[in-house]
Amino acid sequence: MNILIIVKTLSEKDGQGRYSLDFIGELAKRHKITVLSPDNYNLDLLGRLGVSVVAIPNLLNIRKGFGGALKYFRVFWRHLKQNDLVHFFADLPGYMIFSPLMLFSAKPYFVTAHGTYIPTSLDHGCYRYLVGRFLKKAKGVICVSNFTKNEILKRQSLANIFVINNGVHFDKFYNSGKGQADKGEEKIILTVGTLKKRKGFDIAIRAAGKIKKDIPNFKYYIVGDQSDKKYFGDLQKIVDESGLSENVVFLSNISDEELIGLYARARVFILTPVILNDNNFEGFGLVYLEANAGGIPVIGTKGCGAEDAIKDGYNGILVEQNNVDQTAEALNRILSDAHFAKQLGDNGVAWAKEFDWRNIYFKYQNIYDQFVK
Repeated sequence: MNILIIVKTLSEKDGQGRYSLDFIGELAKRHKITVLSPDNYNLDLLGRLGVSVVAIPNLLNIRKGFGGALKYFRVFWRHLKQNDLVHFFADLPGYMIFSPLMLFSAKPYFVTAHGTYIPTSLDHGCYRYLVGRFLKKAKGVICVSNFTKNEILKRQSLANIFVINNGVHFDKFYNSGKGQADKGEEKIILTVGTLKKRKGFDIAIRAAGKIKKDIPNFKYYIVGDQSDKKYFGDLQKIVDESGLSENVVFLSNISDEELIGLYARARVFILTPVILNDNNFEGFGLVYLEANAGGIPVIGTKGCGAEDAIKDGYNGILVEQNNVDQTAEALNRILSDAHFAKQLGDNGVAWAKEFDWRNIYFKYQNIYDQFVK
């Protein structure tokens, strides 16, 4: 089967980019893949997999001009006839409404809905009709979590909507069978994710400040893109106000090897997303699975996509959004109760293994097979 894929990015530093790279890697084992991408990350890796990458304009902000949209349309059209189906990994409105498939039902197509972008588009008068029409024409709108699905259905009635959770390359993050007992005496807390307000870093830092009295010598590593300078500055102020200047370490642009090393040392992983403006939310949280694969208990929040990634009390703990006290209690319990932490960590390994891309791939293939013979 020949598959044309449209991505937002191929950078592993971005959530959609990591999803795209991982899934393309699985697809390329069985199909001929052509990718339309606005950037040139990881071209050598994809080339070794036999994947063809074609440059397109960046349509993240289409208000900058329609010249890029026209060029995108032409490139898309040129490659469309050579493929059996199209899959939009990019769920930004520009990549959907300026594609030839908006006008012509030339090929069956699918859209992966990650989180914020589609609900935001459906809340916007300019895009609501166009994006809604495009989604209805798709053979499948595949949501990465039940929360994302429900947020879309609040805004648009769809009969062609499915849920397939994100996958993880389990072997990449598996901590060689080592659990909590082999992590040494260090009390390391870890968060990974782009520094955005909706990811709730401020809540996690304040919670860490509350446990310092009982666990004074922990280290809290926060790994992620710091391009939102205002929010990064706000977080640094919270660190100082919470008396954590010796405890918190901010890191960015680290390699996968360094990241895996941090996962191997961490005692607990925390990411506490919050919903902003009713449509800005965490769609799933692949990082929870990466941490679980390393035997690390995880802490996330209720009322967002993290509920699909975390089974409360099994592989981690779910707390209420914006609740610093609950979050601190969860951190304290995992770091203080070795038996409980080991139980969550061991369960997490089994949980993450179920989400290995080798298993998730076949869920997509089953949907493809319904429409392409």
